[in-house]
Amino acid sequence: MSAAAIPFPNRKTAPPIELAAAENLTLEFFLILTALGLEVLIVRFQAGNDSPIWKHAGIERDLERELQSIQTGQFDSSFFPLGAQWHFFHVASADLGKAMQRVKDALDARGLLAVTTLYHAETAHELRVWYPATAELVNTDADTEA
Repeated sequence: MSAAAIPFPNRKTAPPIELAAAENLTLEFFLILTALGLEVLIVRFQAGNDSPIWKHAGIERDLERELQSIQTGQFDSSFFPLGAQWHFFHVASADLGKAMQRVKDALDARGLLAVTTLYHAETAHELRVWYPATAELVNTDADTEA
C-alpha cells in the first residue's frame, strides 16, 4: 500500500509527503509532540541536478549533531521528492529560536542557504517560513508541487 493510499484521520487527503515524515504533521502526533514540549523544525533544500546539496550527503545527521551539541533537538525523518529534500527535526519548545539559528548558521557555513527554506510547524496543518525571513504561513493541506 502506498503512503498516499493510507487513510489519515481528520483529513480529506493524505499529506503531500511520505508516511514517516508526514506523521510529524498529523494532528494526533503533533499534539503529542506539543504535550512533550517539542516543536517541529523542517529544513527544505532545492535539490535540482545542479544543487550544492548533493555535495553534502548526510546533511540531516550533520544538522542533528549541531542541534545535539547545544542540547536543543534531534533528527526525526526525511522525504526526498523529485527536486527537493525535506528533513524533519524535533526541538525543545523553549529552544526553538536557538535551534533555528544554529541550523541556519551551519547551513550558511556550508554555502547552502541559497537552496534552503527553514520552516516551523505552527500547527499540524500550517508551516511558518523562518528563512528566508518572510514569515509566510503555508497551509500543508494545499496541493503543492516541489
